[in-house]
This record gives sequence, C-alpha cells and structure tokens, in this order.
Amino acid sequence: MILIQLALSAGANAAMQPKRIILLIGDGMGQQQATALRHFKARHNNDTSLMWDALTRGEVSTSPVDSAAITDSAAAATAYATGRKTSKGFIGVDAQGQPLSTVVEKAKQQGWNTGLITTTQINHATPASFLAHNSSRNNYAAIADEYIDATIANKFKFDLLMGAAEPTLNAQIVTWWAN
Repeated sequence: MILIQLALSAGANAAMQPKRIILLIGDGMGQQQATALRHFKARHNNDTSLMWDALTRGEVSTSPVDSAAITDSAAAATAYATGRKTSKGFIGVDAQGQPLSTVVEKAKQQGWNTGLITTTQINHATPASFLAHNSSRNNYAAIADEYIDATIANKFKFDLLMGAAEPTLNAQIVTWWAN
C-alpha cells in the first residue's frame, strides 16, 4: 500500500519525506460512482473532470477474503488501514481475528501526529478500522473502549479524534470525547 510506504519509509533524505498525509475516503464510493458523476457532468456541462482528479491518489483492492467481490466498510477500511484483506465485519484484524498493525499505529510509533475526522460516529466501521481491533464492527462500546485503553508509548494512538453523533448510546460515547 503506497500510503503506508510513504508515511513510514525511513529514507535517507528527510527533505523528501512528506510533512503531512491526508487520506480521504468516500465511504461506499468506488469507480462506478465516479463514472456516474462524470456522465452526469458531461450531460449538463460537457465537462467530465472531477475536483479530485488533481489529487495524488491510488487504488487498493478491498474485496474481503471470504467473498469474490462484494465487501463492506469494515473489511474495506481494514484493507486501507493495514494493507491486508480480512473478512466482512472485521475491524483491524485478519480473517482469523488476529490484530493487524494499522497505518495510524505505525505513524504514531514513528512520532507522527495522528487523527481521524469523520461525518459518522467515530467508532463506526471505517474510522474504527484505523484505530481498533475487533472481530465485529457492531461492538461499538468495545471499540470506543479500545480508543482509550490501547496506547502507544503511554500515549493515545491519536492526537485528534472528531466524529458525528447519532441518537443512540454512540452519541453518549462521542459526547464524552468532547468533554
């Protein structure tokens, strides 16, 4: 995975190292959605360019190990976060449930500041796959507990954690983070 290689390479030339890396994930968005948007734009203004065309980006296969093609956000985000495929519903673990090291954890180990910002609850599948290790994406309380309990060098794995609240127990968890 290029993101991991970029963030964690120990190259001799420090000037060539990136100062910041931002990973944007359009959850549930793939090539089909981008193609549909290009067709829509072409129909309305003869332009098929998209704003993100100017960004440096890559692709990763996120299909789960237990299915030929259809994934879910937990398995897909785990593929992004770890460079390894897993089973549907798994967060930051391999298909046998063993923890996988994430790009956020590796960056923190190397002294980088890390953070997650999401428009969903912070312990939802996609953001959780970068910070937690659980065999069920639905274990929201355990995932939130791991954010607090699992540290690297006696520090949280993150420097910034921001998410939206949902009108459930999860809202109480997110509200707690703000206090």
